[in-house]
Amino acid sequence: MAKVLLVDDDRELTSMLVEYLSQEGLQADAVHNGEDGVNKALRDCY
Repeated sequence: MAKVLLVDDDRELTSMLVEYLSQEGLQADAVHNGEDGVNKALRDCY
C-alpha cells in the first residue's frame, strides 16, 4: 500500500483529503506544520 504524507495547516482540508485518499486505497497521514512534516517524513517511508 502506498503511503502519502500531507503537510498543511488547514485541518479540515487535510481531514477530507485523508478520507478521500484512504477510499482510493492509499494510506494517508497528515500533519499541520512544516517541522512535524519534516520529522515524520524522516521517520517513515513515504
